[in-house]
Amino acid sequence: MHDKNDNFFLTEEDKLRYLNQIQNFDLSKKTELLSIVPDKLNTFLKHDSFNSIEIQLINDLVQLYELLKENPKMDESIQKKICFALDYFSDEDDEIPDSIPDFGFIDDAAIIKWIVESLQGVLQKKVVS
Repeated sequence: MHDKNDNFFLTEEDKLRYLNQIQNFDLSKKTELLSIVPDKLNTFLKHDSFNSIEIQLINDLVQLYELLKENPKMDESIQKKICFALDYFSDEDDEIPDSIPDFGFIDDAAIIKWIVESLQGVLQKKVVS
């Protein structure tokens, strides 16, 4: 994960590492994630203010969460991507611990944005349907 003109992004090395984790993601965690994520999001929403990265994170996270919840039989590879993103958000001790003020959710935002972009066609179909 690198900073390029104040924009954090995933390197190709990051993406390959995460793709491997996505392929090996255990979908038996899906039900647990669907119950944990709303609580984690509600805790996050108690902050006094949000920067543009955090606002995008919230929007993307809700979009992924709803897609997973409303489509329990969608393709397993898509479910794994979404579950990986939700799991990463739920982990307070990920690459940049969430407890670090102003920076703790930057990695979460980068990963979730990457997943949303990879699922753009799926998300557009949902909006049109």
